[in-house]
Amino acid sequence: MLKKIIIITVIGIISFGATFTFSLLKAKAKAAEKSAQENAKAAEIKASKAADKQQATFLGNSTHQENNEAAIQEKQLKKLIFNVREKITEYNHKTQSLTVKEERLKTTYKMIRKDLDDLNKLRTELASTVADLKQKQQQLENSMVEIEKVEQQNLVSIAATYDKMDPASAAVIMTNMSKVSDSKKSSDIDDAVKILYYMTERTKAKVLAEMTKTQPEITALFCKKLKKIVVEDNQ
Repeated sequence: MLKKIIIITVIGIISFGATFTFSLLKAKAKAAEKSAQENAKAAEIKASKAADKQQATFLGNSTHQENNEAAIQEKQLKKLIFNVREKITEYNHKTQSLTVKEERLKTTYKMIRKDLDDLNKLRTELASTVADLKQKQQQLENSMVEIEKVEQQNLVSIAATYDKMDPASAAVIMTNMSKVSDSKKSSDIDDAVKILYYMTERTKAKVLAEMTKTQPEITALFCKKLKKIVVEDNQ
């Protein structure tokens, strides 16, 4: 009986121990499961936060990159605008400079044109003056009474003959020599002046005085021509 009670007691203790152990293991299993669930949930939350943080970082980096790109584009745009303004300013300066140069060229052209017109006028006047001088020179040459070397000796001899003549007779002869002949339409006044040139001063004065009595205009012409006599050099 005692043995039976002991066996029943042992069986009860074993059963209690098994039940307790099972309950304990079950409680541990539930605790472990709950801990695992909590750990999994914490891990999920952590992973979610990490993902959110990574996404926020990515979005932040993306936004920062976009801001940087926008800043770079804005900087490049400002630089481009600045360069365009510089080019416009440079173009305006060059345009103003060209305008000033064009005005100077126009003024210079007007001055040169005026100088050319004045020069042409002066050239015309000079040509006219030269033509007048040539004409006067030709007239002077034509009016000169030239005594050539070959005729000088004959003129001296003839003048000596006239010196011996009566002044009145010599005056008549020279007056007739100065008249134009109807046949040859010319006169021998130059020959008469040449003879008169080589006559002595006293006889020359008497002859001119006699000519003045009848032909004063011819006498005046003789006196003019006497001043225009050119004697060719004997050397």
